Amino acid sequence: MSARTRGATLAAALTAAALTALPLAAVAVTPASPLPGAPADPLRSAIQAEAAAEAVTDVAITSISPQVLTPDETLTVIARVHNATPEEIEEPVVRLYVNRFRVVDREGVAAWADLTPADSPGSVIETRVLEAPLPAGATRDVRFQVPGRNLGFLDLPDTWGPRGLAVSVAESPAVGVSDVDRSFVLWQSAPSVPRTRLSVIVPLTGDPVDVPQEAGTGEAAPGADGETPAGDASPEATPDATQTSATSPGSTGTGTSVTAGVLGTETIAPLTSPQGRLGAVLAATSTRSHVAFALDPAVVAASKASTDPTAQAWTASLLASLDGRDLFALGWADPDVAALARGDGASLLTGALRLTDERIHDVLGRAPRTDLAWPAGGLADAQTLELVASTGARAAVGAPGVLAPSPDGREQSPTGRTTVTTDSGSVVVLLPDAGLVGALVNPQGSTPATVAQRLLAETAVISQEESADLRHLVVALPREWHPNPVLAGAQLDALEVAPWVDTTSVSALLGALDPAVDRVALPTDVQDRDMLDAETVSELAERFAFAQDFAPVLTDPEAFLAKQAAQLLAPTSVAWRADPDGRADLAARVTAEAEARTVGLTVVEGSDVSFFAREGS
Repeated sequence: MSARTRGATLAAALTAAALTALPLAAVAVTPASPLPGAPADPLRSAIQAEAAAEAVTDVAITSISPQVLTPDETLTVIARVHNATPEEIEEPVVRLYVNRFRVVDREGVAAWADLTPADSPGSVIETRVLEAPLPAGATRDVRFQVPGRNLGFLDLPDTWGPRGLAVSVAESPAVGVSDVDRSFVLWQSAPSVPRTRLSVIVPLTGDPVDVPQEAGTGEAAPGADGETPAGDASPEATPDATQTSATSPGSTGTGTSVTAGVLGTETIAPLTSPQGRLGAVLAATSTRSHVAFALDPAVVAASKASTDPTAQAWTASLLASLDGRDLFALGWADPDVAALARGDGASLLTGALRLTDERIHDVLGRAPRTDLAWPAGGLADAQTLELVASTGARAAVGAPGVLAPSPDGREQSPTGRTTVTTDSGSVVVLLPDAGLVGALVNPQGSTPATVAQRLLAETAVISQEESADLRHLVVALPREWHPNPVLAGAQLDALEVAPWVDTTSVSALLGALDPAVDRVALPTDVQDRDMLDAETVSELAERFAFAQDFAPVLTDPEAFLAKQAAQLLAPTSVAWRADPDGRADLAARVTAEAEARTVGLTVVEGSDVSFFAREGS
């Protein structure tokens, strides 16, 4: 029984046992051990049965070399056998199998990998009876080496591609198979094979970031923060209690402090730790420059400004990994573009992009592309793309399945881009391949070796599909991707060695021509309950617009607007979709504080000019 099957059996047994025992448990305490003559405890029986089922000898394929096998090479497979029984096994038997039928499509790849130990593993190639007994709890590696021509595969130019491979273990030559692990042999019998271009892009975005509440907002004495309105006017409220002056360390040449409006410096460390999501993403991708980054500069600014050693180490690793990499910067604080499109939030998106443009070089030490939008969940409907185009962006990342090929289309895996025309201009929409995204988000396999071979098999059958154009696929990982760095690293490395894969930059895909593919219509207005409501977006946008009108009377309008923008953008962040209640509270608070901060002006004594301003006047 496989681990997956055993787990499902236990879950079902425990559920049934719990439901059966519930009425009794409500009125009596179950004794620690069964009483003589007492009925059997179904929960205890389920646990005991599962413990017995788990006590098996299992096997895992830990190495397949070479990953792509030619007829004149020798296939080396290493499998790890583990005795999970409480007793020594005298004569464990390990067998290597192959399935000589070529896997021809993506469904076939999944079908082979999903077979159970009870299903046929293929034709036996080699059998090993371990020379010494395997003690209880012990593990031993078994190595198979088979010349490629002895596998029985056809050596013809049109027979290249994946074949099923399996390793089984039995507790003796006389008993049945205890466990089977499956993978793939990637057979390259052709001197050259069709190639599929493949671009991988990963978002580096943060968790929800709160805005510290400002004590006494609206009551501080004029000038308490060192900010004075231009001329003779003085604000009743404190415009910015934490601004850094233009002459302080870290300020930019424009007078806007690099750290002004940077939020989340105190909470960034767990996210960037080795166990954190961004720590894991960087561990999986930092040495693999064919993976593009789309980052929120506010996250990098927070990690850079943090005094925590974990955040500082992550920042250093990130910055060191950027050379030679396709790099995109999103709007500051990663605003929810789809939500802004539904609530007259164009000014907020423009403000986020302006903050990115102003600060990105100071944050990263370079100037990445800023013309890519990434709607949450790939929600690239017509309304969202209209807003994207209006800001001057030329591309957006869609969701797997959006703008899919028409059902009567010939191609199963077409190039992952298309151009959508809006009233404000054209937008290239990147269309991720759902199967490849799923392979990286939820790796299928028992070890890094089998996970990598599964991805190679998937890409091989894609390259064998008929295509009218040079195919170029894109893998856009979701924001919540929290990879196992070892598994993800094995997959990304495998893409580099596959002769049928050409890892290519996202920029190259954006600059390519649209393929001749008929696609389903773009949805006009997709409803999503997780996004920020339109009314709140409009309120935030109104406060930001007023702040823009108010700023010119201040001596440091750039720093004031930077902080205003950061605080009003905070609740629009995609990350807040995970906590709608917290987002609503934050939006209400920053809106109120922004209003209090700019409620009006008073006259400074001794002025030659009397200047009064009220909101709305």
